[in-house]
This record gives sequence, C-alpha cells and structure tokens, in this order.
Amino acid sequence: MPRLSDRECRLQQLGNAVIEDANLTPAVMDVESDQFLLVYVTTPDLDTAETIIKDLLERRLVACANVFPGSQSHYVWNGQLRKENETLVFLKSMRRLFPKLKETILALHPYETPCILGLPVNGGHESFLSWISKSTSETV
Repeated sequence: MPRLSDRECRLQQLGNAVIEDANLTPAVMDVESDQFLLVYVTTPDLDTAETIIKDLLERRLVACANVFPGSQSHYVWNGQLRKENETLVFLKSMRRLFPKLKETILALHPYETPCILGLPVNGGHESFLSWISKSTSETV
C-alpha cells in the first residue's frame, strides 16, 4: 500500500473530523436554530415580490430575501388544471415574527389564497443565524 504524504494525511484527518462533526446535533450552538424560520412565498411576478420584500425589510420582519423569477407552478384551482409563471421568494426570519410577517404578506398579496409557508430551521451557520436575529431585533 502506498504511503500517504503529510498533506494527504491532513486532508484525510480533516475528512474524518467533518464526518464526526456531521454526527453532532445542531443544538451545539449558542444561537438556538429552532428560533429561525425560512418562509416560502410565491408571487405572480417580480414587481409583487419586490413590493412585499421591501415592506418586510423596512419593518425588519425579515433579514433577507432570495428571489427566483421564472418558475412554473402547476396546480388544480376551482376544479381546473392550471399552470402559471410565478416568482418564488425565500425569506429568512424568526418564528416569533411569523404572525406579523404573514399578516403583512396577506395585505400586499394579490392572490385570493397565497402560498405562505413557514419552514423551521433545524441548523445553520451560527454567525448567519446571529445576523438574522440582529437584523430583525428592532421591528417597526
């Protein structure tokens, strides 16, 4: 069997450490990840998404938004098979803010029944989670 170089040994050790770390629970963080929420929203277009995002950011109900224009949604509505172009939005926020966040989206959204899903965060990069918390700490 060929002998590993020092670099290869370090890489192998690092790989083993990563595997060991992956077996740890995400609760080994100062910031408890279960406080955080990823909110998934669909909108009919980019303008609607940007209007909603601007309001949520100004109220500090979200720390960040990712926008994905050009997606397609397929669904049944009032007994009719539908296919629509939509814009997807992912919002980073806190669980405690979800009621106000949802209320704000509903007030600005043109759909009769908009898709608003609050998805729990089960782990994350500690400094990013801290940033979300700080960015939403002083809501208006």
